[in-house]
Amino acid sequence: MERRENPYDSIKKRKKEEDFVKKPTNSYGVDGKRAEEKTGTRRRYEPGDMGQNRYEPGNMRQDRYEQGNSRKGRYQDGERRNVRRERMTEEERMRRRRALRRKREQQRRRRLIAAAAVAVLVLGGGAVGIVHYVLRDVQTANVGLSANSGQAGSDGTITGSLQGNGAGNAAASDDGSGAAGDGTDSASDGNGTAARPDTNGTDISFSEIAQLDTLNSPYAILMDASTGEVLAEQNADTQMYPASMTKMLTAVTAMESVSSLDETVTMPYEIYAALYEEGASMAGFEAGEQASVRQLLYGVILPSGAECCITLADLIDGSESAFVQRMNEKAQELGMSSTHFVTCTGLHDAQHYSTVRDIAVLLQYALQSSDFREIFTAHSYSVAPTAQHPEGFTFYSTMFQSLGDASVTGGEILGGKTGYTEEAGLCLASLAQVNGREYILVTAGAPGSHDTEPLHTIDAKAVYNRIGEATKN
Repeated sequence: MERRENPYDSIKKRKKEEDFVKKPTNSYGVDGKRAEEKTGTRRRYEPGDMGQNRYEPGNMRQDRYEQGNSRKGRYQDGERRNVRRERMTEEERMRRRRALRRKREQQRRRRLIAAAAVAVLVLGGGAVGIVHYVLRDVQTANVGLSANSGQAGSDGTITGSLQGNGAGNAAASDDGSGAAGDGTDSASDGNGTAARPDTNGTDISFSEIAQLDTLNSPYAILMDASTGEVLAEQNADTQMYPASMTKMLTAVTAMESVSSLDETVTMPYEIYAALYEEGASMAGFEAGEQASVRQLLYGVILPSGAECCITLADLIDGSESAFVQRMNEKAQELGMSSTHFVTCTGLHDAQHYSTVRDIAVLLQYALQSSDFREIFTAHSYSVAPTAQHPEGFTFYSTMFQSLGDASVTGGEILGGKTGYTEEAGLCLASLAQVNGREYILVTAGAPGSHDTEPLHTIDAKAVYNRIGEATKN
């Protein structure tokens, strides 16, 4: 006998199913248990629930992975993962490392020299023996020369300077003033530099005005262009690599060795391969081209043309080595006792060195020649047409190109000769007129290259601007 279904059973079953699918208003039931435990459903992804909202547009986690946001945007298609690696070449990384090492070495040198100066001021002449070896290590680190390459002579110079400071200190203590002298004369301001009366009759300390110890260049000297008096200095007797500042002596020696600046010479073919291989800067003359000595001198000073230097050397002495010997003789004649040149171009050689003091002495002497001064202060020079250059060509001063605006407070920068090698850093020998007086400033060793910020010209403008502010009426 077939059992008939009780109508009340179907009603109870239907009611039970409705209760099962009934959705609570929140994640928890009345008794505190989770809704999913009571109903058997996952409440996390239902509309209005917190779990689903976490993944809806506009919420944090989803936005992090949307187009253009940090994690997805950073690695999309691999475009930005190696952006720094692609942007910075190996050469650039090495250049930055060398600049950082140079900067750290300069900071270490300055700390050592400052400590030595304090020792001299406190102990007087008795401190010379103590700091002698410290400064010798500083020089060795700077120039990279061995003990047999002239280092002993440099030590003697420094030792003599320290002894002079010690004597000055002893003299100062006699009058009870406590002021430190330099052991030279009464015009000293205590730092081995000159003090000069201004228009109001008060003394001006150029050492305090110029603040050479704040420059990017570790070696610097400020000189009165008319008298040759040193006004301020920083590591002025420390050997350094002069780079293309060498070419000032090349020009001076050539000018004094030829009978006429209008003499014509042919650019030799055989010199170009080596110059290109060494990466030397060129003025633009081509092999076989006819040029006058005057044109070559402009090419030496303004664009720093190495082919002009070698051509002049061959014209005068038949070879670069013989001409460099003549240059060294001229340097000794001028009193450049800490200078020894190996090339006439300034290309790097461990035995090719000078000091900013010697370079300043050279420039002060050279400016007495009207021909040199005219070349040195020119912004550009145009060469007449030749067979190789039917329309002629023009070259420009590397200093004025790097400098931009030559004006400074109370005057302007009149001319200059730049220099750069990787070992020498950025160098500059410049002439400026400030408030009616001409000054020579030589700086060397600034970090950087032709592709970086021109710290050598920045240093020059900073010093001349300070002088202009301090000496204006």
